[in-house]
Amino acid sequence: TVIYQGGTIDFTDLSTNNPTGWLWIFEGAETTSSTLQNPTGIVYNTVGVFDVALTVINGFGSDTEAKTDYITVEVISGPVADFYANETSIEAGDIVRFYDTSTGNPTSWHWEIEGSSPSVSYQQNPVVVFHLPGIYDVKLTISGTEGTDEEIKEDYIEVTEVTSIYPPGWDVVPTSSQHVIAIPLEAHPKVFDTPILPGDFVGVFYLDDFNQLKCGGATAWTGIENIAVIAFGNDPYFPLKNGFSVGEEFQWWIYSMGDETSYPANAEYNEALFFTDTFYPLGMSGLTDLLAGAKYELTVLEGWSGISSPVDPWDKNIEGIFSTSFSNLVLMNNFEGLIWPDEEINTLVNWDSHSGYNIKVDEDIILEFLGYAEDNLSFDFEPGWAFLPVPVPCELNTADLFSDYEDDFVLLREISGFGTYWPAFNINTLEFLYPGKSYMFLASNPFTLEFEPCAGTSKNAIPANVNTVFLNPEWGTVKATNAFHTIAVPQSALGNLKTGDIVGVINSNNQCFGEAQYTGQPFAISVFGDDITTTSIDGFETGEQFKLLVYRPNENTSFTVDAVYDLSLPNSNQFGINGISAITNLKLGANGLNGPSSQNINIQPNPSKGIFKVSGIQMVESIIIMAPEGDKIYEGTHDGSHSTSIDISGFPAGIYLIRFQSKGLPVVRKLIIN
Repeated sequence: TVIYQGGTIDFTDLSTNNPTGWLWIFEGAETTSSTLQNPTGIVYNTVGVFDVALTVINGFGSDTEAKTDYITVEVISGPVADFYANETSIEAGDIVRFYDTSTGNPTSWHWEIEGSSPSVSYQQNPVVVFHLPGIYDVKLTISGTEGTDEEIKEDYIEVTEVTSIYPPGWDVVPTSSQHVIAIPLEAHPKVFDTPILPGDFVGVFYLDDFNQLKCGGATAWTGIENIAVIAFGNDPYFPLKNGFSVGEEFQWWIYSMGDETSYPANAEYNEALFFTDTFYPLGMSGLTDLLAGAKYELTVLEGWSGISSPVDPWDKNIEGIFSTSFSNLVLMNNFEGLIWPDEEINTLVNWDSHSGYNIKVDEDIILEFLGYAEDNLSFDFEPGWAFLPVPVPCELNTADLFSDYEDDFVLLREISGFGTYWPAFNINTLEFLYPGKSYMFLASNPFTLEFEPCAGTSKNAIPANVNTVFLNPEWGTVKATNAFHTIAVPQSALGNLKTGDIVGVINSNNQCFGEAQYTGQPFAISVFGDDITTTSIDGFETGEQFKLLVYRPNENTSFTVDAVYDLSLPNSNQFGINGISAITNLKLGANGLNGPSSQNINIQPNPSKGIFKVSGIQMVESIIIMAPEGDKIYEGTHDGSHSTSIDISGFPAGIYLIRFQSKGLPVVRKLIIN
């Protein structure tokens, strides 16, 4: 008998003839003798080889049994790691059992098994599965009271590819527990609304012990006959889960042989059958439809706009969605975070189909969403501002959508656009909501908005230039930004406006950053704040006061405006991000504002080759020339003289705008370069 120094031994009497007394002699033990029949816990602290003797007595005499060199006490040493596997050459998907053969009384085990599931185990004798071909190392680290040790076996497990009739990763383990699912020809499976081809596969998947999807039944589509998928249940005698549990839901996938890709699919079941979407031994189900995914193509225009998608993407990573267009992204944000590539900021990371986004791109781009059609069409709102996506692929009538909720919200407006729906003032310049766009929504009470499912197109149709407006050449183009303020002009405030009048909102530098045309109905003016992504002044600063002007095109006349604001709203005549104001009275002042007269200014020659003279400009302080697309190509100050000469002959032929600015309203004239 061999023990380590400090170990204990229990002794058992095997004597015959009914002894009545016992005397044990333990050489080398801490307790050298005992009169117990079966002494226990005899401690040996001395290293060596020792005898043990037992003398027994009864009424007829005594007898002694001596065992020479019976106990060996060795010096305590640390643990030594070692192990082996029941199989070292296997096929992908096979199970391997590892056995610990370490010495030194280890009390804990740490396995690192490259390429396996699980790849780490703390069991003494783990059981794992290898899914992928390759040659893998195995490492075992053991610990005990006397230290630790490790053993590494390099290139220990070789896993080879399985020759299979199934697509990659679709191998099925047949078991005796089965559920049959019929797929008739009429249920013709589709990928992105395109019927699959003969030879493509359909299959059902379950979750294994490691929460990984595994194929539990698959078959090839023939296109000429009804087919059935046999789903296999878990074998309880197998050490790892290898099939469906009773009551586990089927997860459908379609494999396209053409593009060698697996697609998750949604199934509709024949409700006339007793079993539908969950596994039961001897169960029978049937499909009426099987559709893998939805596709949506979203065109995003240059500049600022609001976007959303009616398709919830499989790959939600935003950088992946943008793919090659990510370099064109200037900024994208909602209330959850922002992506600003130039500043190396990304606090959004993943796409949220239940939110909208405010986005700026430096050129038109196209985003492709591959996933499932959004099926969560219920949106809960709390009081305050929120992003509202359009989760369905069809256009919606705004008034109809919100007809039951008008007491619960204040207004809905385009993101970085010009349309507004404000029922309290009978304002609706946002007649329809479009898929692919998103909107800003101001709720006054908690409520739930329900969208109805609808059929639509697989791409958005965004009208051109929805993020710019050009109504009055004297004010130039108003470009939407991501900071906006809405001013209501209700019926009671229209005063002496005439149909066709254009109302502009001017800043302290006489720049127009908001304008709208009166069409005979109450309207709202979208006013934009400064664009944080540029160095130029693109809009109002927070707290900056509004100055309103009116331009009457049919009379070519401009008016000052005396506006009275509703003080019950959060903002009045000052810009605020997401600010709202309402005008209660709008009164036009005198025309003929102090400034240069368009009748006095003369451009000669016009048309020209790009070299011309302007006169009648004594009151002009600066001259700006803008290209047809709105870019500034010339800017100069003027000294108050009667005339000056300008040379822009280096620019291409076209129709340009020349703007004469003074302390009053600017004058804008056409300039033609041949």
